[in-house]
Amino acid sequence: MVCYFLRLVLVGAIFYCFSWWGMVSAQEYSLRFYGHGPTDIDRVKIPIDAPHRPADVSHNFTIEFWMRAQPGDNTATVCAADQWYYGNIIIDRDIFGGGDYGDYGIALGNRRIIVGVEVGNNGTTGVCGTTIVDDGNWHHIAVTRNASNGVVRLFVDGVVDATSSTSSNTGNISYRDGRPTSYPSSDPYLVLGAEKHDYPGSLYYKGWLDELRISNTIRYSANFTPPSSPFTTDANTMALYHFNEGTGTIVNDVSMATGGPSNGTLMVGGVPPGPAWSSMSPFAAQPVELDAFSAYRTPDGSVRLFWKTLSETGTESFIVQRSTHTDLSWKTIGRVAAHGFSQEVLQYRFTDTDPIANIPLYYRLEIKDLDGSQAYSPVVSVITQADKILNISPNPFSKDLNFQFADTSPWSIQIYNALGQLILTHRGYGERGQISGEHLRPGLYIALIEQDGFRWVLKAVKN
Repeated sequence: MVCYFLRLVLVGAIFYCFSWWGMVSAQEYSLRFYGHGPTDIDRVKIPIDAPHRPADVSHNFTIEFWMRAQPGDNTATVCAADQWYYGNIIIDRDIFGGGDYGDYGIALGNRRIIVGVEVGNNGTTGVCGTTIVDDGNWHHIAVTRNASNGVVRLFVDGVVDATSSTSSNTGNISYRDGRPTSYPSSDPYLVLGAEKHDYPGSLYYKGWLDELRISNTIRYSANFTPPSSPFTTDANTMALYHFNEGTGTIVNDVSMATGGPSNGTLMVGGVPPGPAWSSMSPFAAQPVELDAFSAYRTPDGSVRLFWKTLSETGTESFIVQRSTHTDLSWKTIGRVAAHGFSQEVLQYRFTDTDPIANIPLYYRLEIKDLDGSQAYSPVVSVITQADKILNISPNPFSKDLNFQFADTSPWSIQIYNALGQLILTHRGYGERGQISGEHLRPGLYIALIEQDGFRWVLKAVKN
């Protein structure tokens, strides 16, 4: 990841914006998280209060989803129910402090699933599984909770993996309606892929998530056959996310539960930007596993496209296609040969040397296989430099680094060192921003600036 990050930024001052757009298709998608954090990025936030949403289950429940994670990408070593919040967080319905009515979370720790539940200040109970799930394969995870005796049961791929003892964490576990909080941007949310409060030292989920269903009943009490197709809703389904939008920043709850929908928002950020729509799915074999498809405009006006594959099985080529916001047709602008067969991570790039000026441009990949079949990537977009202007000075700098924005809307600045490590974060609003660089060591730094969905990546040198 570090090499990819540096290769992306060393071309100079780059202005780019990622988004996904296109016509709805029947293709299966999932969400790809990159483990970025903190600063409220690389996660999905689902509001569950003001008003109450049905995704906020209260008593008996089943939470199930498909996940896929690569070995070594999630580094948490804990494996105890009362330490789930020290794991790589997959689902967080915690509140800051005592559990009040109740809270819970699901995380990845020591390569296994951890589930923690707490009501009031009774102490967290739950389970840590025994099955390694970060092996690069899709796994169906199901968690049930019995409100009458506090028992939590974990299923991995339809097999009971762990069962807790009875506990005092019984009864209502929901987020109390209208509950006052000092953390309004995190407490009243169900968060996917991240520790919702960005507590110092938190770890974040890196991997794929698909087909999340939340039910107000215990669906499984013994081993079962995992589903081979997407769920359909029923009277006990309180929230259902297929993650098949493949575009935009909204995930739709299609449960049709009373009081819904419990839609969520993608909080996109980081490099590469996450969460991202992915064409990988547990329900469809993929001849190519495409990852981190991104685009940005360089100072000379060309557009650089980057993507990588995690594996290839009979992949012939990648056809690069471009469209505009006013033209729904796709134009082929280039072809990149694939390796064909591979089980290694492979990097690809393409440069659009003649992009249309001063309008948003949209790109996708048509993935052709040796057998003649084809599939399409999610869509990424770039926005021209004329749409937004940002100045940074002085550069090189010795003390303060100043940022000049085009308008007064809120912005955030993240500073990374040459190793790709996040050094500091600064948020504000207005046309001017300033970061004190006195404590920074001499050398190269990367500034990632975000405002109104736009992103700039610039390099700065500290004398």
